[in-house]
Amino acid sequence: MKIGPFVVLIAALSTASCLSDGNEENDPSPADATTPSADSVVETDGMAPTPMDSAVSDTDAADPSAMDSTLPLMDDAAPSPAADAMPSPRVDAAPEPDDDAAPRPRPDAAPQPIMPLPVGCITVHEDCNPNNPDNDSVGMVCANDGQDDEAYCVYDRRGRMVCAYMEGGGQCESAPEPDGPGPDPDPEPNPDPVLPGDLGITALEMNDPLSRFFSQEITVFGIRLVATRQVPPAKLSHAAHIMAEYLDNDEDGQVDDPPVVQAMLRRRALLVMFADSNELENSGIFDANVVDDFHAQDLQGDETNVPGRFDAALEEVLHLISTAGYEQVYPEALGSRPGTLLTDAMDLARGGRFVRIPTPYPEGAWYHYDDRTCDYGCMAVEYFYWALTTQLGAQADAARCREISREWELCTADALREGDPAVHRLLTNPMYHLPTVLPDGRYAP
Repeated sequence: MKIGPFVVLIAALSTASCLSDGNEENDPSPADATTPSADSVVETDGMAPTPMDSAVSDTDAADPSAMDSTLPLMDDAAPSPAADAMPSPRVDAAPEPDDDAAPRPRPDAAPQPIMPLPVGCITVHEDCNPNNPDNDSVGMVCANDGQDDEAYCVYDRRGRMVCAYMEGGGQCESAPEPDGPGPDPDPEPNPDPVLPGDLGITALEMNDPLSRFFSQEITVFGIRLVATRQVPPAKLSHAAHIMAEYLDNDEDGQVDDPPVVQAMLRRRALLVMFADSNELENSGIFDANVVDDFHAQDLQGDETNVPGRFDAALEEVLHLISTAGYEQVYPEALGSRPGTLLTDAMDLARGGRFVRIPTPYPEGAWYHYDDRTCDYGCMAVEYFYWALTTQLGAQADAARCREISREWELCTADALREGDPAVHRLLTNPMYHLPTVLPDGRYAP
């Protein structure tokens, strides 16, 4: 299984130090899918299994101490959410959702929004001015003179003259010159820096510490996604569209749950993209401290939107949103420490609350993650990913179901509702504003 490398460096991700790309489960020997009862075994660190005295319910799970008499918290269990987490509403006051309620409709399929510049064209700055006193012209060198990334003034599709270059070198194709005078080169600053429908790629500022490793970025609702020069811009753009769709699932141009985005911004959530694991490991970023102050999650270009393969952007982007966002805003429900609604459901899915991975998992467990570098909190992050993407239909393909059976057995929304009713109730509770439509990489507000 893939281990998210940045969680080793960043204390903020200590509860989610094990991240999987979902493409490695090839063992054809799944565990028996029989649903375990609430009298599941509980394994403590080196102790003999003991029966669980009481069933895990939505009511007692809201109290982190509800199971303490039989299930003491382990030393290596995930810590409580950060102190700056936003308060969550009382879990026991949440209305029960209607299991048969129809999900929010997605608007008719629409093409991907027109980017300001062609794919592969990277903006350096927007200081080209076709008006007096500069009178800049299309094709004039405006940055990095004589270098491989020499940039030129061109018009983008919004009628602005910008300084940009094609990845790999050369001049970007310019849009037609607009009629009349060009736009004001010094417009009033936009009070809202978020332009969710205009996910254009820009170059990192030279004084940005991240520019040591990354050359291009997109901002989605204020959240940064950065990539190296070796990552095709279309891959970065795809990841940005996936993030926008998760956060604005009905695609109305507004985030579905503003406190979640606010939490991500406070924790400086950051998605970093390398071309592949070799580039990541040889980049030197592990010896630097440039991401120490970020809540970072990695995604590789060679696992993103590859024909015939599961799109890892659906997983890695969701990991970032869940750990930096949902868990901070709804710690009693979606937190990764023992005793939350999410982890109580996970304990049932695993056949007990295990600090160490059992060998084997109890008969009847349907979630049997076996990466021993993944602690309890990490297990919860992965469980949330499996459950939510299953609810949204991402795992339903028969071949995909076989591929992931070593780790996860409930492949369809119907199987999840019947086999794991605790997590189904949690995911469909409107109180938490979770996505109801699977992102497809074409955000079109």
